[in-house]
Amino acid sequence: MVVKIKKKWVSIDPWRGHYTYEVSDEYKDRAKVIDLLYVARDPEENEKYLKTAMELLKKAGFKVSKKILPTSNVFAINTILIVYKDTPFTEQEKKFLEEFEDAYIDYYTDSFSIFTGETYPIRLEEFKKAVSEKAKEILGKAIGDI
Repeated sequence: MVVKIKKKWVSIDPWRGHYTYEVSDEYKDRAKVIDLLYVARDPEENEKYLKTAMELLKKAGFKVSKKILPTSNVFAINTILIVYKDTPFTEQEKKFLEEFEDAYIDYYTDSFSIFTGETYPIRLEEFKKAVSEKAKEILGKAIGDI
């Protein structure tokens, strides 16, 4: 299944803004876009975090693909994860994906300073543990170590 996405410009003021992405209406019941701007840092560290996130989602029973899309931020790469199933999401799956998205963004944004540009190691093991616990709590699945 190829999930169609649509791009939306969000204006901050008359001169600035950013793009967001969402799934087309026909896929809203069985697909979700998780959007994250990857900052300028070691690309291998970014790729390791992205790969870990995708593996956790797959172990939780979802299909996942990634796309790199345009952004107005010259210091970042807009990478989205498209999470989907062939059947509509259950309420538990929707809740898990919301929790996953929060953790995915929080653990990444905690790894750099928007004020100084300084980067810190991504707490990858803590991210994996937090998501694994949420999968067990919400979905009743042990997705374990990857």
